[in-house]
Order: sequence, then structure tokens, then C-alpha cells
Amino acid sequence: MDNRTTAQLQVETLRKRGDAAGTGRWLKGDQDYVAEYALTSEHIPALISLATQWGAASSDPDAIYGPVHAWRALGQLRAVEAVQPLLNIQDALDELGDDWYLEEFHKVFGLIGPAAIEPLAAYLSDDSHGDFPRGSAANGLREIVRHFPETRARVVTILTAELARQQTDLGDLNGFLVGDLLELKAVESAETIERAFAANIIDPTIVGDWGDVRQELGVSGLGIAADRSAGWPSIRERWGFADITAEQRKLAQERRKQHDAERRAKAKRRQQKKDRRRSHRPR
Repeated sequence: MDNRTTAQLQVETLRKRGDAAGTGRWLKGDQDYVAEYALTSEHIPALISLATQWGAASSDPDAIYGPVHAWRALGQLRAVEAVQPLLNIQDALDELGDDWYLEEFHKVFGLIGPAAIEPLAAYLSDDSHGDFPRGSAANGLREIVRHFPETRARVVTILTAELARQQTDLGDLNGFLVGDLLELKAVESAETIERAFAANIIDPTIVGDWGDVRQELGVSGLGIAADRSAGWPSIRERWGFADITAEQRKLAQERRKQHDAERRAKAKRRQQKKDRRRSHRPR
């Protein structure tokens, strides 16, 4: 006898939906999980349980992508209850080198809307989380503005305050923050951005140098940051195709070593992800 509730049985049907390709459809409403599965707030606990199984090994090839469908459905339901559980699994997914959460969690948060702002802001400011998980939270805040323009001032304040902390050794995250502020056309954040560039804590490969950013913002700046970020080698410099000073070369070499180490770590994580997906395929 199956003791599961009707809601759990409906979510079980969604779990076995299959391939999760076509990410744009669910955002545009063409793939309406709520209507197709008659989902209501009653289904939220079961959907959260399913969504947070992403990354776990599965012996059922038909249900591998069930968690993806579940978190998309939670976004369409605007289920604020799902925000913290999804945030809680981001670090583990990042360790696996997972790309799906980076591609979709922020979009789910965006659909959920203003109620997600405070938990996302708290997660973003928590130094115990990794760069990319925190970047996902920042992107979620930006996405909320896309769906709910009235939240722009609050979100810009949060992102600007985080960048103003001038956290060293977080070049990726700081770059993500600047990128989000650029998308929000946050001219009011120009001084904070310039000061971060002056502190040389932004990886310019994420959003460009200060010269690029100030041009996009349409500001002249305070003159405290150079248009070109020091010590972050260009592609030409990495391969020795540019004339640079000995000091610049030393800085470039140090940065290249760091970049190469990060690249190797990311490549290892990607391979682990491929191995995990391969183990899920039917034999």
C-alpha cells in the first residue's frame, strides 16, 4: 500500500518528467509546471524535498532531472519557503563543479521575488560561503529587480554595500558584483566601484577594467583608479606577446600562476561533474 499523500504522488509524476533541456521555456511561461501538474502551496514541501536532492546519486535514469523540474516549479509558485533550502545546498553543489545551479537558481530566486531579498542578502554577506555560491545569491537579487523593478533601490544598496567591504582575494565575486550593478545601471554606485578598482580587488576578466566600466556607466570618476588594473595580465601578456616592464612581468607571472591553479581546479571539478552524470546514465 502506498502511504504517500496525493501531493507527494503528484510530485512523483513530475520527478519522472525526464529531460530538463530548454531552460528558457519555463521562464517565459511556455512550460507551465503549475498548470500542468495542478500545483498549489500544498505541494511546496514535497517539491523542496525533491529539489534539494540535486547532486545526489540516482539509480533511476528517468528521474535524474526531477530536482531541476522541482526548483523551476517552486519558482513559478513563488515559494519563498524554497529560498533557504536551495541556498543551503549551493556550497555542496559548487564542490561538485555543478553548472545547473549557477545557470538556474538565480532565475528561480528572481521569480520568487521580493520575499527572497533578505535571505539572499544574508547569504551574500556570509564569508563562510564560496565565491560562486555567493555570486549566485547576488545574481538572484539582480533577477528580482528584473521581475520587480520597484525593488531596484534596495537591491543596489545591498550589492553596493557588499562591494564596499573590499574583500581581498575575492576577485571573482567582486567582479560578479560589479557586473550585477552594471546590469542595473547603478550610476549611484560608481564611487564604490571605482574605490574597489583602486584597491585592485576586482578581476577585470569578469567585467573589464575601470576604464571600461566607467565608460559603460557614463561617468568620469574621481581619478583614484587607473583605467587599467595592475597585476591582472591580459591574454597577450600571459603568452609573452607584449612589451612590459620587469615589475609588470613579475606581477603578471604571479597572477598567471594563481589563474592557472584556479583553472586546473575548475577543470577537475568539471571532470568530476561529467563522471557523476555519466554514472547516472542507463547502462
